[in-house]
Amino acid sequence: MMENRSQCGFALLTFMIVMVGLGAFGLSRLLDSSVEDKQKQSREKTRESLLQAKEALLGYAVDFLVENDLGKMGRLPCPDVDGSLNPEGVQDPSCGDKDANSLGLFPFKSVGLGKLEDGHGQCLWYAVSGSYKNNPDLDMINWDSTGMLNVEDEAASLKHSAAPADFPIAAIIAPGAVLSGQDRTPDVTLPLCGGNHDRNNYLESGTNLDYSTYTSDDVGSIWSFLDASFSSGLSNGDANDQIVFITRRELWDRVKQTKVLETATASGPIKELTNKLAECLVSYGDEGLADRSLIYGGRLVLPDYQDRDEYRDRVGRLYGRFPQDIRSSNHTTIPLKISHADEKRFVVSPSGNGYCETNTGLDPILWENWKDQFFVVVAKDFEPGSILPYNNRCTAFPGSNCLKINGKTNVAAIVFFAGERSNDQTRDLTAFTNDNSLSDRSGLWNEYLDAGNRHLYDGTTATDDFVLDPGDYSVCIVKNPAGLSVEAC
Repeated sequence: MMENRSQCGFALLTFMIVMVGLGAFGLSRLLDSSVEDKQKQSREKTRESLLQAKEALLGYAVDFLVENDLGKMGRLPCPDVDGSLNPEGVQDPSCGDKDANSLGLFPFKSVGLGKLEDGHGQCLWYAVSGSYKNNPDLDMINWDSTGMLNVEDEAASLKHSAAPADFPIAAIIAPGAVLSGQDRTPDVTLPLCGGNHDRNNYLESGTNLDYSTYTSDDVGSIWSFLDASFSSGLSNGDANDQIVFITRRELWDRVKQTKVLETATASGPIKELTNKLAECLVSYGDEGLADRSLIYGGRLVLPDYQDRDEYRDRVGRLYGRFPQDIRSSNHTTIPLKISHADEKRFVVSPSGNGYCETNTGLDPILWENWKDQFFVVVAKDFEPGSILPYNNRCTAFPGSNCLKINGKTNVAAIVFFAGERSNDQTRDLTAFTNDNSLSDRSGLWNEYLDAGNRHLYDGTTATDDFVLDPGDYSVCIVKNPAGLSVEAC
């Protein structure tokens, strides 16, 4: 009897131990499940806030062009860098030197949002490329402007293509939970977000990058940012920042939805500007009624594509960029055709009386930002100083040195707007350094214009025939008996 009781007691004890173990295991599973649920919620909250901020920035870029001059399309706001300059959540009025990147808190009010937090209750941070920020204003920004940011993982591998055209133009950063060594003690400038403006208390540098070296006068430098993996981002490891970035293509795809860059429709700012440049050439030719000669093309390879002063014509150049200045076309042996004080500022001038401004009323800000996209070809018979009488130009004898495009003849000049880069164009112009080199000029020309327009006109019939490629927009200046006229190519 006693033996049976002992056996029963042992069995009961074993059962109780097993049940306690199962209970502990179940509790552990329950706790693990609870932790996983919280981690998942934190991840989802972080991701949602980052994507909401990204969408607001893209919307800002579109709204900015609507509310400001169309020529300023594509700008992004400054961060909230210094709490003493503006209210919390509002972008700084100016952020660093021109063309320098900027880093600070995300300006949620400036983009029309309320406070955005990550899954750990921290306000977002934000970096903007110096090539896209709205202040100080830029000399040029268009769909070829590349970003100056990189985003890396913990192994220092890029999280995007290594091509400069794919470098991010903005990065939104969720700082995550506080890590060892970080002090997020609130200061009076951040009553909504709490915390402070010291980046080192929120963002973690990597093995090959140090945020403390990023300064407001760091002009032209590439800044790299560390996007930690989600696994490390959930623990108090060395880094837990989560990043969403914006690419050049994403921003300009959003701008293109407004149709402001459309050239196939009846009207549009870019199409109108191209037409006005052609009208300007006709006006210029008409001033010299005896010969109606035009201008030389501009240099193709420039040391600085943002600087308007680099856009100058060159003696004997029948093709090139549409020149801002025509110092060579108006050389000493040919009487000047431009009479105002700023006579060599052909397109626009600081005083607003550039020749084309005055004669066509073109938008100077639009020109400044898209000037690298315009090209011109001038027929040999219409180059400056041509000795042929007007009536003898584009004829079989004594010369037939005029242009053709898609069957249209008697073309004195063609103005091209280079369309968006095609799949075989990188528009990385660093490979072309010498404007005196035919090879460099040809390579650069091909980076802009599409296949039907990819030859350099030298005044001979072998190079005078162009094709109206749908990737580019072209406007023709045509010789008629009564004078020059602007016509669709």
